[in-house]
Amino acid sequence: MNPKISIIIPVYNAEKYIAKCIESIVSQTYKNIEIILVNDGSIDSSLAICNRYKNQDSRVIVINQENEGTSSARNKGLKVATGEYIGFVDGDDTIESKMYEILMSTILKHDLKVVECDFLKSTSYKKPNYDNINIEIQSIDKAISRIEKPGFYNVWTKLFDSDLLKNIQFAHGKVHQDALFVSEVYKKIERLGYINLPLYIYTSDNESITRTNYNAKKVEGIEVILETNNNLIELTTNDENKAILNNILVKYLTYNYIELFSNPGLDKDKYYRKKIRKLIQDKSNLKNVNTHTKLIKLLPINIYSMFHKINAYRINKYN
Repeated sequence: MNPKISIIIPVYNAEKYIAKCIESIVSQTYKNIEIILVNDGSIDSSLAICNRYKNQDSRVIVINQENEGTSSARNKGLKVATGEYIGFVDGDDTIESKMYEILMSTILKHDLKVVECDFLKSTSYKKPNYDNINIEIQSIDKAISRIEKPGFYNVWTKLFDSDLLKNIQFAHGKVHQDALFVSEVYKKIERLGYINLPLYIYTSDNESITRTNYNAKKVEGIEVILETNNNLIELTTNDENKAILNNILVKYLTYNYIELFSNPGLDKDKYYRKKIRKLIQDKSNLKNVNTHTKLIKLLPINIYSMFHKINAYRINKYN
């Protein structure tokens, strides 16, 4: 049995990285693959590089579109994918030569719909030890217990049965689209395979929106995280998992509340600040939160605004 894997790669101004990325995919030891390169309106030589590989390898498909963002590029790839399984790789990253061979063999051996591996950053790369592969078949409860480990929400470390994705798309133009996508997939399965070997190499020197200054997209991302959190809360029966999810959410909301006071133009009617404060009041207690969260919980918005201005002045003056 040798099912086809469709590997979807969004490409945007990745001329420094995309050739290396594609090379790592065309050289996979698992050969029955379809490589879907979606050029998302690049203004550098990315499209030319993609077309060169298309001319060299019949497994490569190139789609060219106006710049619409990663979510649109991935959704476009899903529409044309013909594989029985779907993988995702970002255009500035690379993968180990045996990645899809290992993921696919795990899926087939254990009759799974989803399998995932670990990743590491390019700055700390070392060759994986293939003799030291540990495969766990985990319930969704067990998988959620790993939520604080980097990579939990990443789609690019995972291989999905394509049937699972037929009614799931990436939220268009939204920050945290991976998180919501993964949580929607988890609603359809009872178990998955987890391989504690880093087979995906993340290029950490390329900036992304998640590491830029606070902006409108990050404000929109609040709703995405709230939906994701609700999905995971519904999926777990473990009280410890629920406590971890709640704690992560409160920290995330606290960060956004503070940032919205530093960038009030992004929330002119205070809609999100009111919503966040109410959620923090409902989901936290004074014993288990930091000082900022306590102040958000206790102080009305107008009083907190005065505190924030005084604190910002103090920081600027003495730093």
